[in-house]
Amino acid sequence: MSGVSEQAVDWYYEKGGVYGPFNEYEMIELINEHKISADTNIWKIGEADWVDADMSIFRKYFTTSEMPKKETISNLYAWLYAVVPFCFSLILSFVIPEEHSRLISTVSTALLVSFWATDMRLMKKLGFSGWLWTGLFIPPVYLFMRASKTNKQYGYAIANTIIFTLGIIGLIGLFLV
Repeated sequence: MSGVSEQAVDWYYEKGGVYGPFNEYEMIELINEHKISADTNIWKIGEADWVDADMSIFRKYFTTSEMPKKETISNLYAWLYAVVPFCFSLILSFVIPEEHSRLISTVSTALLVSFWATDMRLMKKLGFSGWLWTGLFIPPVYLFMRASKTNKQYGYAIANTIIFTLGIIGLIGLFLV
């Protein structure tokens, strides 16, 4: 079967007991109400065995509604966003003459924006939105919010806050001299 038909069919589901009969539309409602999950056993009159709901004609109702576990979110781009531009600037400031400092700033900013944009796309794919724009203007805020909404690993946010603070102190020092 490729989709849900219009004719009434008797369906049952098993979750701490056997429930039914339900027609296909009632089954979809039960899925939407989270009473039937992807791994719930279901059975249709005339079929030989019970199957997981996500292995049936109801499969399409599970593929888009279940968000990946937040623990599966990679922190790679968050770490790159947090520390690479600073490290790049620091290393190059010792290698490249001072008259090319504008080049260092431009490349560092480009790295920062590209890592943020890549991480933001990943977060959007996983269903996060709204607060993502803060990464363009206030990196520590973005990284702390990201950590609080994903896997509660704050290392990259703390590292970036220290780097960000040292950068602000450095700018203030330039104006005071």
